[in-house]
Amino acid sequence: MVMKKLIMKSAIKISLALIIFVLILFASTIGFVSNENKSNQTPLKYSKDFQALYFALTSQKVDAEEIQKSNSLLKNSFEKDFANALWLKRKQKFDEAFKLLEKHLYNYPADYRFYDELVLLALISNKSDDLEKKILNKDRSSYIDYLKALLAYHKGNFSNSVELLKDKSDAEPLLLLSQSFRATGDYQKAGIIIDSCLKIYPKENPDYCRMIISKGSLYLLSGKNEEAEKLYTTGYNLATENKNQKEEAKALINLAILDDYNGNVDEAQKKLDKALNLAKEIEDIELQAIAYSETGVSFTYSGEIVEARKNYEKSFELFSKLKNSERLANLSANIGSLYVQTANFSAAIKSFEEGLKFAGENTVSRILNLRGLGDVYSNLSDYSKALEYYNEAKELSEKIKNVNQKALSEISIGTLYYNLNRPGKALSTFNKVADEIAGTNDPYLMEDLLFKSALAYTDLDSLIIAEQHFRKALSIAETVSDIYYEALIPTYLADNLIRQKKYRESETLLNGLINKSFVNGFTHLVALQNLYLGISNYHQKNYSNAKNYLIKADKTAFSVNDLNTAIEAKYYQALCFENDGKYADAEKYFLEAISLVEKSSSSASLNTQAEVFRFAGLKDSYLKLTDFYLRQSGYSDAFDMIERFRARNTFRNLNELKLQSSVNNEDLIKNYYDIKWKLNADIYSVSEKDSLQRILNSIQNEFTIKYNFNPDYERKPFSINSALSKIPEGEVLLSYYFNSDDVYAFILKKNSFTPVKLQKSKSGIMEIVRMISPVYDNNHILSDAYYNQDLFSFNSEAANKLYEALIKPLKEKISDEQKIIFSLPVELSVVPMEFLVTEFNSTDSPFYYKNKKFLIEDFTISYTPSFSVYLLQREKPIIQNGKVLLVGDPQITQSDFAQSYRGSLIEDQTFSSRSLKLFPLRYSREEVEQIGNMLSDASVLLSADATEEKFIENVADKSLIHLSTHSFIHNDQPFIIFSREAKDKSDGYLETGEIVKLKLNSELVVLSSCKSGLGTIDVTEGVLGMQKSFFEAGAKSVVVSLWDVNDKYTSYFMKSFYKYLSEGYSKSEALRLAKLFFKENYSANPYYWAAFVLSGDNSSINFSKSIPFRIKYPVILISLLILFYISYRAFSGKLR
Repeated sequence: MVMKKLIMKSAIKISLALIIFVLILFASTIGFVSNENKSNQTPLKYSKDFQALYFALTSQKVDAEEIQKSNSLLKNSFEKDFANALWLKRKQKFDEAFKLLEKHLYNYPADYRFYDELVLLALISNKSDDLEKKILNKDRSSYIDYLKALLAYHKGNFSNSVELLKDKSDAEPLLLLSQSFRATGDYQKAGIIIDSCLKIYPKENPDYCRMIISKGSLYLLSGKNEEAEKLYTTGYNLATENKNQKEEAKALINLAILDDYNGNVDEAQKKLDKALNLAKEIEDIELQAIAYSETGVSFTYSGEIVEARKNYEKSFELFSKLKNSERLANLSANIGSLYVQTANFSAAIKSFEEGLKFAGENTVSRILNLRGLGDVYSNLSDYSKALEYYNEAKELSEKIKNVNQKALSEISIGTLYYNLNRPGKALSTFNKVADEIAGTNDPYLMEDLLFKSALAYTDLDSLIIAEQHFRKALSIAETVSDIYYEALIPTYLADNLIRQKKYRESETLLNGLINKSFVNGFTHLVALQNLYLGISNYHQKNYSNAKNYLIKADKTAFSVNDLNTAIEAKYYQALCFENDGKYADAEKYFLEAISLVEKSSSSASLNTQAEVFRFAGLKDSYLKLTDFYLRQSGYSDAFDMIERFRARNTFRNLNELKLQSSVNNEDLIKNYYDIKWKLNADIYSVSEKDSLQRILNSIQNEFTIKYNFNPDYERKPFSINSALSKIPEGEVLLSYYFNSDDVYAFILKKNSFTPVKLQKSKSGIMEIVRMISPVYDNNHILSDAYYNQDLFSFNSEAANKLYEALIKPLKEKISDEQKIIFSLPVELSVVPMEFLVTEFNSTDSPFYYKNKKFLIEDFTISYTPSFSVYLLQREKPIIQNGKVLLVGDPQITQSDFAQSYRGSLIEDQTFSSRSLKLFPLRYSREEVEQIGNMLSDASVLLSADATEEKFIENVADKSLIHLSTHSFIHNDQPFIIFSREAKDKSDGYLETGEIVKLKLNSELVVLSSCKSGLGTIDVTEGVLGMQKSFFEAGAKSVVVSLWDVNDKYTSYFMKSFYKYLSEGYSKSEALRLAKLFFKENYSANPYYWAAFVLSGDNSSINFSKSIPFRIKYPVILISLLILFYISYRAFSGKLR
């Protein structure tokens, strides 16, 4: 019985095994188990007939009858279908061709060429997604990986392609891997892999030249043009020898590119024409598209823009059929560049944005389109937006080893510096590029670099050197027949000649250019040429002729939305009318120029440095109109104009802070700003504007409904007549204005406005300022020099003279007031009015301070960048929650500091050029702890905890922020130093660009550190430093220092300041009392107490005070006695 059961079990097992075996065998015959599981398939061996037919169909001119005859000889159905698919592809019957190949996919043929054709046809037929789904869960094999990598590559996902192919060893996957690395800009890896391909690819194969040409392209991209030419020539000869017309055409196209680079445009176009004919003969649509594209490029070199565009459009049409994203991206960049040349900026933006979408991960294509967008926005004077695109292009170019792309990106950055009125910075950038490309034989790159350098030299008044550079650049342009630069360079050369007062030579040059520029469609150059003719006549006092040219310049510039030229044309028209005594017309044109300046500044990128530096070059209309009003005794109008340009960027950013603090959606805000800019730019059609307006309305509705924010938040232009009523009783605002000769003071009180012209001239006042202390001599205050009390050498006699010049003439009008808020011109922006000496006896020593009386003794003093900012800060609602953040005693060594500091995007010099020293802050901890003892609800970050990361994590909800740390000025850029740990992501240095992102809700920020009130000095904005940045981050008021102060005495001073602040005094009064206390109890030398100044709102702060120790001590003592008594009673009870 047992035996029977065993036999039965064995029989069942054997039967099951047989059934499973049969099922597997059956499944394999019908295709359910395919070759996909085989990791090492043997490559297909084609018949000789098919191999010959494949080569003819892909690389040669063929006869239809011969092809049909050859195809009929094929016996293998797969070979027959493959050949028919290649024939259909030549005839652009892509869907039919794809279906023929797709039906063989189930067997996953072991031939890489099959997948090359399949993927290309799938992309063209919009079947690539279906193809991806079919292979999504297939087991890995060399061919499936290759298929997946091809799909990834053609869709721009090069990193996926690299991942799939990184371990392959066959030639075709290696070639695709090389191309993937090339697309991401890693030419070194791409070169190593192509060398591996060349070693294993059979030299007798007629396609071997393809590998040679591919390597040549790597050299070309790396800027090694001579090596590239040798390889292209070798590839061309091999292709010709093997009758490989496809590779012959490719080699010709690449050799033509080199001819264009070398200025041999005629030879290049001959080669391209031959290549195009070859591509047509072999019916290769992709090769035709490439030939058209490069022919378009060649026509741009010869200045034939219309022909260039026609060829680009043909190429774009063909590549669109092929769904070739990489080529479409590059074509978009080329077409966009043509639109820029003809000032069709809306079309250019569309083209470049489309190019970015096509580019995917292709680094070079992204750089081309990013730089193109930068050029568009730079032409439209939106330098903030341009800077974003240029920096992104620069970052990408630094990752790749493409000399030309890196150089072009850096030239774009240099050009931006030039447009932002930083010619010195621009020139240093151009010189750096010149060093990097030394030996490069690219005439177009050299003409551009010489031209841009000439512009910078011109603005630096190195006019002779600039003229030499212009003429060298022009010589290259004429040699290579670059029509656009043949018109552009002499236009700016004419400006150079005007500055040299060579008016006749300049006018001869310009008159010869205008018609040529008009014929070639360079309308923006026509506007510029008329502008320079107008300026030349203005300087020769031919005002009537000047106005005629300037009117033409104005109208022409307006037609192409060239705001910079239009602004300058209106400005010079105003000057002409003023010189003719037609003051109403002069005022009209000044106002029109100002209106255009403000319109062109409406970009909401809000890059402070870019916007401020740009405005510095456009301030003349404001200044001239202000002086015009002053001469006409129009003091209210003059003051209104001063308010429009003084601290205008700070005011604008504070105004925008209302939106940014209310709407917690950065993408929505960015889109809002972009749409507003586009509507304001006047580069879109009526229908496009209507569409944009609908989008803007939708965003504004979202502001109202979702965020309860009024989209009509922007303040109207300032008017003194409506603003005076907002000044509180007991406050007076003193605003000073310097022009080239005179000094004016404006006294603003509640419902009262009094202008006063002072007796001292600007030069006289500045001479007194220099006498007050060596720190004010030649901008030493912005240098690295450290001044102790002796080197500071405060001269009280000079301080008295400054008082008599600035304050004494106004004393009668402000004597009843308690608080003065100063709005100072840039020349006085780092001079604290507190240390002005109100009385001086000629028998006294200027350097003995004990018996001196200072302005701070008579008045509570604070500062504001402008009256507009003062009002805005007063109205700013703040949630006073009583929370305090105290930071101090950062732990950092000198070596850590030197190694890790880096500069900002605009000012990118390295730290090694400086020699800053870190002194230990022995009293910083004590300062923070003492302040903490006075205040309750204080978060304290000391020593190792005083890191940038922890500061940023804790700062957002604090009403009061106190920083007792190091601060320095590097390249005029201030930064604050924090402790730094190895694990920290941040570098430990808080710069102004990082401060503005903090989103504060603070009543007061106190920067108890050296020179925290300094930074770049701007002619209209004043100090671009931490005070401005903390304002724009959301702080209502800021206390900063104007020079180095010993940290021991700073500790004493701050303890006193917080004592008065905690007792309910206003910020300005607490600061005043602290200064007076220090003066009486420590030192009367202003070096110690005058450095710290308050800017912004001067009201009091409501926060909880800590219980004073004199109260704490008895409370603690009584509590201990009670505790002792209770314990004693309890213990006694137990004993009983």
